[in-house]
Amino acid sequence: MKRPCLLIFGLGYTANALVDFLRDENWEVWGTTRSALTADLLRKKNIKALLWSEDSEIKSAINRSDYILHSIAPTEVGDPVYEKFAEQIISRSKLDTYLQLAFTVIMTEIGSMKKHPSIHQTTEGV
Repeated sequence: MKRPCLLIFGLGYTANALVDFLRDENWEVWGTTRSALTADLLRKKNIKALLWSEDSEIKSAINRSDYILHSIAPTEVGDPVYEKFAEQIISRSKLDTYLQLAFTVIMTEIGSMKKHPSIHQTTEGV
C-alpha cells in the first residue's frame, strides 16, 4: 500500500507539530525551506527537505504529493507559492487536498510577555 505523501511549503515552526504526528503514522513528508541548515535538520528527522530555490525538485514533489499544506506567509507583493507554482498545483487532477495555513501574528511588548507568559505558549495541544 502506498504511503500518503504530504508536501509542506514553508516547513517551519508551525507545521512541525503536524510533521511529528504524521511521521509516526508512516506518512512520506516533503518540506520546503530557504535555509540549507534547516534542510539538513529536516533530513535528520527523515523529512525530504527541498530548498526554495530548487524549482524542478519542488515541481516533482508537487506531482508526487497527495496533499499540499501551504504555510508561507504572503509578502507585500503577493503569495510566493502562487507566484511560482500555481500552474503546477492547479494541473494536479489527483491532488486530494490543498490547505493554506492562515495565522495572525500578534507582536507584544517584552513587558506583557513577562506578565502573561501563558498566552505565548502556542504549541500545547497541537
